[in-house]
Amino acid sequence: MGKRKRKKNVWLAFLIPVTILVIWLVFNRYAANVFQVNEVRLEGAQLVDQEDLLILSGIEQGDALWKVPAGSIEEQLKSHVLIRDALVVRVVPDIVKIRVWERKPSLLMENNGRFVILDSDGVVMEVIRTLPEEHLPYYAGSSLDEPVYLGQKIVEKEIQEVLGFWQMVPEEYQDLVYEIEPLMNTWNIYLQDGLRISLGQDEQLDNKLGLLNGLIHDDELMARYPEIQYFDLSDPKKPVVKYE
Repeated sequence: MGKRKRKKNVWLAFLIPVTILVIWLVFNRYAANVFQVNEVRLEGAQLVDQEDLLILSGIEQGDALWKVPAGSIEEQLKSHVLIRDALVVRVVPDIVKIRVWERKPSLLMENNGRFVILDSDGVVMEVIRTLPEEHLPYYAGSSLDEPVYLGQKIVEKEIQEVLGFWQMVPEEYQDLVYEIEPLMNTWNIYLQDGLRISLGQDEQLDNKLGLLNGLIHDDELMARYPEIQYFDLSDPKKPVVKYE
């Protein structure tokens, strides 16, 4: 009786994994034939051409949906210099959704007679010979003496600090800032005509820039604008206008 029971247990131990394997193989073949990619939906792409994204993903119509390697495709998409992050989702029965987050131009620097555009992480998005049409703050640092390449992350401390400062500038005031100059105890910015604004430390930055916006729209003050050397807004409660 005991031997018969042991044989039955051995048989069950063999039968169960074989049954699972057969079911898995049948389902895999069924899924490959029934759930096939019929549509690829792209979201978030503005700088990158959608056709380039499709080529980079390697997904083609008719591919088995379950065999689309979402993780490796995400890494492949992120290899594009303009893509910061990506998400690939398989949607039954026949759709693959691709969502990308592109890098955003944040800072302009000079490099060996050319201009370099960095994103908020310090990644080189573009190397150009003439100034871009879009408004970007300029940083005249000396850390980019060596040639750079697309996709390179600039990790120099001061550049990262400048990028961090720029991220704190409220969007409604970003058009005021044409150049950023970090000094020992103050952040200086420059307006389009080169007027220097001393902001002190980066606390209360929104208040200081709001004050600046009010000052440059003050008709009485602007009547003497050519005589102004700089604004010192280190203490927004006691703004200083320095005249020649």
